[in-house]
Amino acid sequence: MTKPARLLVLALGLLAVSVSPAPAAPAPANPDVIYLMRLARARLNDQRAYARAVLLSATGTTANGLPTAFAGGINVWHFIFDNRATPKATNPGATLDFTTGKFGKIAGLPSLGLGATDIRVLPTLTLARALALIHKAGETGDFTEVDLRHVLGPGVTDPLYVFSFTDGTVTVDTKTGKVTLPPPTP
Repeated sequence: MTKPARLLVLALGLLAVSVSPAPAAPAPANPDVIYLMRLARARLNDQRAYARAVLLSATGTTANGLPTAFAGGINVWHFIFDNRATPKATNPGATLDFTTGKFGKIAGLPSLGLGATDIRVLPTLTLARALALIHKAGETGDFTEVDLRHVLGPGVTDPLYVFSFTDGTVTVDTKTGKVTLPPPTP
């Protein structure tokens, strides 16, 4: 090979290396629901049939069904999206599950339930921080499920984390951080 040909091959090799995309950052080992919500919404919105889908709720549980005291114990998520704003949508809703470290397939929903409204602006309060606020308020037991939803009701203006503890339901306002504990048992 001649010297100019070798230089051309070297230059093309350097060009290929310089324009190759950087490797994607690895996902956290047990990602928080805030991170997962953004990924789930992007995954749906990338598909024409769900281009304007908006998060309605996210329900988290443990993989083994046993109670946990830690945010990291919640490793299965079920996301429900309101898809009514998507033009020519065949389904008014959609679901997407995250389990064993990956998302499943998007499934259309023929109808949406009542009792919640869309979460148009995704919260920034992490599950771990919400749980820390609950512990600070005095609830230290285990929980079996957590829902993130914007509940319809008097005085509810922000999405809530709704924790199912063994002694009742505890809510955390995702904007203010206000914790509402169950009433004490007599």
